Amino acid sequence: VWKGQGGWMEGVTLRRPRISSNANALKHTLQIQNGGQFDMFNCVLNNEGSSASVALVSNANSKGKWKKVEIKGGGQQGGGILVEDNGTIEMIKCRIVSNHGDGVTCCDTTFVTLRDCEIEDNAGVGISLMDSSHACIERTRVVRNNGGVMVKRKNCVCDPCIDNVCDLTLAKGQEVVPGFRFVDGVEYFDQYENDADDNQMLES
Repeated sequence: VWKGQGGWMEGVTLRRPRISSNANALKHTLQIQNGGQFDMFNCVLNNEGSSASVALVSNANSKGKWKKVEIKGGGQQGGGILVEDNGTIEMIKCRIVSNHGDGVTCCDTTFVTLRDCEIEDNAGVGISLMDSSHACIERTRVVRNNGGVMVKRKNCVCDPCIDNVCDLTLAKGQEVVPGFRFVDGVEYFDQYENDADDNQMLES
């Protein structure tokens, strides 16, 4: 758990050793909490062997700026990255891949920036925006996620959202969402789903 200011890591791989692997354990590879700041460049975080997310950014003023970081091996109960309770994360040229849950999950009032990232081959949705979260998504590729591209609650904000690509197929009754297009050049569409949680679902 990182709680200090000015943390920095470069060129490091963190993974869960086999001796500490437990499918029932909710243990993150990295936690930034209580106003901590932790930046990374050219690192790999692998949480294979745990049911928790790879990285957790939580509590007011907790934040990180990550560039060329790979996030993988997140568990079913957390996925790749979980940002909650006023946390902030900026990711540039990062890869969120091969997680057993969602790629990126934002809860409560959080702010997430995804710029020139790849969110691929996750078991859940690529991006999940819940509660009153705010996302900036630019030039990001969101493909081959089993749960679809995005789940977005109606009171969440995704702005700016420009020059992104995905792999959805067209379905009757969908509406255009600016900022995404299919990898084959077709416009990206948003399907509104009226469920109990009043979520806005983008599904494949």
